[in-house]
Amino acid sequence: MIIAFHNFKGGVGSSTLAANTCLRAQERGLTVIAGAADDKGDLKRWLENTEIPFVDLSLDEVRKPADLMIIDIVAIDDVIDHATSMGPI
Repeated sequence: MIIAFHNFKGGVGSSTLAANTCLRAQERGLTVIAGAADDKGDLKRWLENTEIPFVDLSLDEVRKPADLMIIDIVAIDDVIDHATSMGPI
């Protein structure tokens, strides 16, 4: 099973929710892997002192056996902010 946490606005707690979901699922005996489709690194940082593996979202990594994969997805407003900071094309 794959669960992805995403919101159009950043700063709403999707990384926190993803990390807590990973930990609770592991407590209940599920094999969990985590990944993030953003460059902030919050989820990876929050899980670094746990036994939950954090993987790059490449096809080889996603194929690792697990009961549950949690993905933290970048907020749309973060993408827009990054794109507009680059200036006109």
